[in-house]
This record gives sequence, structure tokens and C-alpha cells, in this order.
Amino acid sequence: MKSMLKKGQAFLFMSVIGVVIFLPLLLLGVWSVTARWPWPNLLPTSWTARGWLQLQLEGRELTHVLGGNLILSIGVSVVALVIAVMTAKVYVTQSKHKQRLIRLLVILPLLVPATVFGMGIHPLFIRLQLANTLVGVGIGHLLYSLPYAQLLVMNAYAGEIPRLEEQAMLLGASPLTVLWSITLPLLAPVLLVGFIMGYIVSFSQYFLTQLLGGGVIQTLATRIFPYLQANDRTIASVYSLIFLALTLVIFWIADYAAKRMTNPSYRKGQL
Repeated sequence: MKSMLKKGQAFLFMSVIGVVIFLPLLLLGVWSVTARWPWPNLLPTSWTARGWLQLQLEGRELTHVLGGNLILSIGVSVVALVIAVMTAKVYVTQSKHKQRLIRLLVILPLLVPATVFGMGIHPLFIRLQLANTLVGVGIGHLLYSLPYAQLLVMNAYAGEIPRLEEQAMLLGASPLTVLWSITLPLLAPVLLVGFIMGYIVSFSQYFLTQLLGGGVIQTLATRIFPYLQANDRTIASVYSLIFLALTLVIFWIADYAAKRMTNPSYRKGQL
């Protein structure tokens, strides 16, 4: 009886999770082919392929935008992780007082609204000739992606990893071997989460991209927003589905890389 009750609870829980995850996706799919869906009708009253035809018309331009957006977001995530690992190595060597100060400095970007930050830094970027450039937009995205990666890596690194690194170096391992064989494999799950968080923050960033990029740097978010402003849910839903598909692909690639990093046979072949 208890086992049946547990199975029923598990089934109910998974059903609720399934509805929460897949119902919004289903609605996006329906909206992507909907021409008119007035309230309070349960189903659309007319259908259209306008959104997907628009996507086909913008194929070459959209491919260029997506390519640049992926390079920007992946680059921001990778740089954020590199800085996060270096920060973690410094963090564990400091006193408790300095560790608190470092954590405060790390979370400061999260305490400043993007609007305030963007309006304040934009004049500086103009003087430095970083406004309306991919580098300038990347720096803006990086400052908002860093805290997530740094907090995750610092918390994970502060455990047994420094002692394992020290033992390996005492046994004659080079710093590069220690990094590749101990640090990265042990941090791989956290690095995966940090990478995805940084990617999503950068990939979905609209205001900073629009302000610092000046309309010259186009991303998927800047392409979606005008359709949302115009209440054109058909095309906005098509772009949203592309956003989700690309994010899932990037997540799968990052997850595969993390599993490879934690595979002892793979690491042995790379040394």
C-alpha cells in the first residue's frame, strides 16, 4: 500500500513538472502558427505560417545575427569562468575578513540595476571608443555574468580541491597537469552550471546590448523585443522557439564536455 502511495505521489509530481515545463512550450508552438486568438476562445480562430515565412525571408541576416550572438555569449561565459577560477584560487588563500570583502565585491554588479549601470558606463565607453562595438557589449555582458560564475566556483573550490592540488604538486605534478587532471574535472559540474548561467544572462540581455551596442550590435533579444512591443506574438513566438532550441543545444554540448572532463580515460589520453 505504501509503495503504491509513493508511486502515485511520484507520478503526480512528475505530471506537475511535465505540465510546468511543456505547457509553455506547447503554447509557444501554437502561437507561432496563430493568426488570431481572441479572448475567451480556448483555441485560435485562424492559423497562419507568417512567422515561419518571415523567418525564411530573414534567413541570411538572421544567421549572421545568431552567429554573432553565439560567439558573444559563449565568449562571455568562457571568460567569466576563467576569471572565476582565478578568483577562487585567490579567495581560498585569504583571511576570513578579506574573503567577506571579496564576496561583497563579487556580488556588487547584481546590486546595481542594469539601467543605472548602462547609463553610467555608456559615456565612459564612448570616450574609450567601445560604444557600438562587440567588445563593449561583451564587457557589459561579462560584468553581469561574472557574479554567477564566481560565486559558484568559489563555493565549490573552497572544499578539498586546494589540498588535492597541493598533494599532487608535492608528488611532482606540473601546474598544468594539476589544472587538467584535478582542478577542472572536480569543478566540471560547477563549471557547466556557471557556463550555462553566463550564457543565458548574455544571450537574453536586451537593455545593455541596445544601449552599449547602439543598434549596431544585433542579438536575438534585440530582434525579439520590437515584435513584443508591437504585440506580434506570432513572430515573437517563432524567435522564442529558436532561442530555446539554441540554448538546449549549447547545454547539451557543455554537458557532453563536462562528462568528458570527468572521464579518467579521456584525461589520461590528454596528458
